Amino acid sequence: STRSTDIAAIEAVIADHERGYNTKDPDLLAAHYSERSWSVGVNGVEIEGQPALVAAAKAAFSGPLAEGKARYRPGAVQFLGEDVAMCHMYSTAITNDGELTGPDPAMIALYVFHREGGEWTVVARQNTLVQQSG
Repeated sequence: STRSTDIAAIEAVIADHERGYNTKDPDLLAAHYSERSWSVGVNGVEIEGQPALVAAAKAAFSGPLAEGKARYRPGAVQFLGEDVAMCHMYSTAITNDGELTGPDPAMIALYVFHREGGEWTVVARQNTLVQQSG
């Protein structure tokens, strides 16, 4: 595979993650996570494995994240080997019409990807809220 194809595939994973968040679909949100994935939310809660991520998303989408949409913007992809890559993702809160509703970015996530069976999956993600001055 070519690196441009790999980058497009990684960006497609992030686009699905954004779509899962915006449509409040926990299965789509977690679809590209490895069974052995690790994730830390902006609240510091650790989540291990795809089933736990689906459960956490269901709880969040029926509670504090029931409303709201976000735009996800992938950063540069850095390859750490043939089948391992990482990149930042920049998230901004938006209205239903796509207008910004807060700082840009409001959150930065660090993703680590591993190619498994020809597909890029998320094996780790760390979310951090951007500290706002004032």
